[in-house]
This record gives sequence, C-alpha cells and structure tokens, in this order.
Amino acid sequence: MAGFIRKVRTYEIEEYIKLTGVELTDGQIFESKVKVTIANKRTDMRAIYQYRKKRAKIDLLNIDKLLYKAQRMVEGKLSIKRNRFLKIIGEHKEINTALLDSARMRAGIKGYVTNLDIPANLVVATVQTPIGTLPRASILGINPPSGTLSAEYK
Repeated sequence: MAGFIRKVRTYEIEEYIKLTGVELTDGQIFESKVKVTIANKRTDMRAIYQYRKKRAKIDLLNIDKLLYKAQRMVEGKLSIKRNRFLKIIGEHKEINTALLDSARMRAGIKGYVTNLDIPANLVVATVQTPIGTLPRASILGINPPSGTLSAEYK
C-alpha cells in the first residue's frame, strides 16, 4: 500500500468533547489536518481518529490499575516507581488529577496520520486488518510510482 499510517495524539478530539459535551459512539471517525516533518520538510497530512467502545473499556481498566498503584505510592504502602499519574514535588506526593482526567477523556480513541487519499473508514479498516489479508493497492485505486510502496514515517 502506498504511503504510511502512524498513530498520533488525540488532543483535537479531547477539545471536541470538552466543547460540545457529546458522547462518542462506537466506531465514530474524525478527520483533521496536521503538520508533520518528513525529510526536513514540513507538510500537511490527514489525521484520522477513531473511537472504539472496546478499546475504551481496556484503556479505562488500565488507567484504573495505574491510579490504584499511584494511590498506594502516595499512601506509602508501595515503593515509588514510575507512574504517569503520580506527581512528586520534593517530599510531597500526590495524584496528577489533570492528567488523569485527560487520559480518561481520551480513552478509546486512536489516531493515525496518513498521506493516502482514500476514505477514512478504509484507512482505519486497513490498519485493523492482518497484513496477509490486505487488498492489493490496485484494488484500492492506488497506483503508486515505483519505489514508493512503503514510505517510513520518522
């Protein structure tokens, strides 16, 4: 398949949820433009985000596990280790509630950056399909020039 797809951050969706107060539905897809640097050149790419209820359930479970560990570290019942929800300032330990709220709001959302000019739902489906079962590029209507089949994003 021509081009690339890369996981990205979901801050735009977080802002959308804050502004509208709307709950996301399973399989909902959003698109936007992002600036990326490839070979020292800035360019616009498509960012495609998808919310999945199953992914959200797993994300929230993992957030709760990390929160439980952070709370035990604050209480002194567990030795201090790296935990994204634990804020340590000097001898003072506390839960980073802003980060916790942000993580919960973004649970279930995954984003990708691509240069492919195909529908967003096809991009998401392609990412979620095992490699051996992907349709050929010609079936998708993509006829890339020679040598551009697997551009790498860095």
